[in-house]
Formats: sequence, structure tokens, C-alpha cells
Amino acid sequence: MRYEGIERHAGLFTEYGELRVQENRSAGIALVNGNLVRNQRSATGGVSARAFKDGVWGFASDPIVTDATIAAAVATATNNARFLARKEGRGAKRLPRGAFSSDHDLSTGKPRLAFAELMDFARGLDALIARK
Repeated sequence: MRYEGIERHAGLFTEYGELRVQENRSAGIALVNGNLVRNQRSATGGVSARAFKDGVWGFASDPIVTDATIAAAVATATNNARFLARKEGRGAKRLPRGAFSSDHDLSTGKPRLAFAELMDFARGLDALIARK
């Protein structure tokens, strides 16, 4: 999943805010006595928002990424920051206004192995473990 256009949500914040959409992917195989017992791929992720007011932060997140869940996370984070500011506020500190966007792809740059190559490696490792 690639989330495009996160900048369009900047106007939802009434206080200083940060918004993140993230996805983590993983794959795994498992062998027992040389037999494949697990072959799985998964993707997890979600949205998180945090808002700053008077020296304190409010936070909220949701595992589903839609315009509605993003708006709800921003609203909840902002409400949490306002609540904490009333209880624990440390003065009228302000953080800079304006929009900034950053996109980081932390996936490997190495070529992906084919499933057959992964299985050959796993079977070789399984055999080594059995011999030892």
C-alpha cells in the first residue's frame, strides 16, 4: 500500500500536529523435518496523529487508513492535547506552523530472492540442523 496525498489532511489540525501513515510487510517460511509447514506474507500498518498544545502532546492511532479514520485520529489527538494542556499545561509554548511532508521507503535495496531460492536455502539449513 502506498498512501498518496497525506498533505491534504494538514488543515485538520488546529494545533501543531504530526500525521503518519505507515505499512510494514513481512514474509516467512518454516520447515519441520524438511517439510514446509508455513508460508506466509503479511502487511500491517495504520495511521497515527499527535498534536501539541502548551507543552504537552496528545496522541491517537487507528489500524485502518481511510479519510474518516485519519480525521478521527487527528480530532482525538487534538482533544487529548487540549485536555492535557488544561490539566498539565506548561505555558503557551508554540511549535512552528506550516506543512512539511517526508516519505521514507525503508525496504531493502537488495534483489528479492525467488520462492524456490528461499526454499533451497531453508531446506539446506534444515538439513544442517538435522545433521548437527
